[in-house]
Amino acid sequence: QGALIAVGATVRSAGAGGESLDSVEDFLPNRAGRLVLDVSFEPPSSGAFAAFRRPHAHHFTPLAVSGATDSGGVLRLAVTGAGDFAARLPSAEAAADDPAAAGDAALSDVTMTDDAIISGWYRERLLPTLVRRVLDDMKDKS
Repeated sequence: QGALIAVGATVRSAGAGGESLDSVEDFLPNRAGRLVLDVSFEPPSSGAFAAFRRPHAHHFTPLAVSGATDSGGVLRLAVTGAGDFAARLPSAEAAADDPAAAGDAALSDVTMTDDAIISGWYRERLLPTLVRRVLDDMKDKS
């Protein structure tokens, strides 16, 4: 989900109100009763991904950050695993010139949740680091 938000993907879906075309970030919190028909996006000009990987019986990452820059140079950052669904990190995007500040700013964009794998407290400590890693990786690629 986060990678799709980072690349600015759109979702075409169908439901009781008919067909709809929405950004992934708008679709996710309103997806109940909707059938995804199509997902589309333009390939990004650059991108990066950082995740907390923990050996566990489950095959998902408890927290991850995706970043992508489109052909116009617009940076989008998103987090997966912070809450019920992926979310964009606009405060981190605004501070992207300073990766440390962007990492701290990302905390204001999401409310961390607890689950059986990792606590919200721990997620709050990981998110700034993952944001910094993504931004540093994207800088290294440019």
